Amino acid sequence: GDGGGGGGGGGGGVQSASALSTMRHVAPKSDASERRAPTFIKVNQLAPGSFGHNLKLRVVACDVIVELDVPGAPPSTPRVRVAEATLGDETATVLFTAKTEQHVELVRTPGTELIVRNAKVDMFRGFMRLTVDQWGKVERAPADAPATPVNTLHNVSSIEYELVTVS
Repeated sequence: GDGGGGGGGGGGGVQSASALSTMRHVAPKSDASERRAPTFIKVNQLAPGSFGHNLKLRVVACDVIVELDVPGAPPSTPRVRVAEATLGDETATVLFTAKTEQHVELVRTPGTELIVRNAKVDMFRGFMRLTVDQWGKVERAPADAPATPVNTLHNVSSIEYELVTVS
């Protein structure tokens, strides 16, 4: 009787080991699927100095495209184009600073549906600007994505924030 129970216990041990190894194989997959399906927030949830945001936005307007010299680069270096565009969703709009050629191209056309990943909020003279650095991504939304309605009455970049020092 005891020998059989021990064998059953051994079988149980093997089973749980295989269950563990199965779990080990499953874990990376679930991480990958979490990366593919990020949590999206709305424009009205943006806060000064916050980062790591994923948003589904529509280009409302591309206001400014400037060409800047690269600081400290030789004069032969091509100038960098920077665009400032108004992007929005159904809650509000925000000014977005496009700092790469690819991002400038994506925000130039009003009506373009975008997916912005890992964006951060920079402060510019007390006002919020949404931007994406080398860790983030801006891409065109899939063609079958529903059109994003935009609330143009509320621009979170028009709210001035004051740095208050607490003594």
